[in-house]
Amino acid sequence: MLVGHVQEITRHPVKSFTGEQVQKTKVMGYGLYGDRSHAFKDKNGKFLTITQVPEMVRYQAVFSGEEALDHYPEIQVKTPSGNVLTWGDTAFQEEMDQLLKQEASFVEYSPAHIPWFGKRLQIGDHVELEIKRHCERCMIITVDPTDSKRDTSLLKTVVKERKNHFGVYASVIRTGEISLGDQVFLKD
Repeated sequence: MLVGHVQEITRHPVKSFTGEQVQKTKVMGYGLYGDRSHAFKDKNGKFLTITQVPEMVRYQAVFSGEEALDHYPEIQVKTPSGNVLTWGDTAFQEEMDQLLKQEASFVEYSPAHIPWFGKRLQIGDHVELEIKRHCERCMIITVDPTDSKRDTSLLKTVVKERKNHFGVYASVIRTGEISLGDQVFLKD
């Protein structure tokens, strides 16, 4: 039974930064290729996110280059002031030191890492996902990506209208490539 088409594909190469919209990408065992593949951890090994540093959402990360299975393309980060920096470069590290205001380690995962319940979705000809459970929404949607100010009204609406269910978690059954306009089928 046809249940829809892919209208948008957004991935976030850096956890808590604004992401990028892509025309097509691979679906890996962990989800969209490169989604949250780069992050920051504090001195205790916990992820630094917009929960602690709301201004992180004002930085936009995009991959610059072709997807590869043995390494990620270079990440370009657009700062709120409009500068474009490269992940890992000295200027980027200095900018992050000022933003995070604490000692942080840069984390990068390999492209091959693996990290309506029970039903499956087929996207396009090859990709298949099994729906596992509800995804509860956290406070991240209260932060406006244009100015990093907080507004709790959207989260309150999701809690009231959707019991705080924002989406679903799914496991990848078959990997492949998805593109805008791909058909999405619900399978038993």
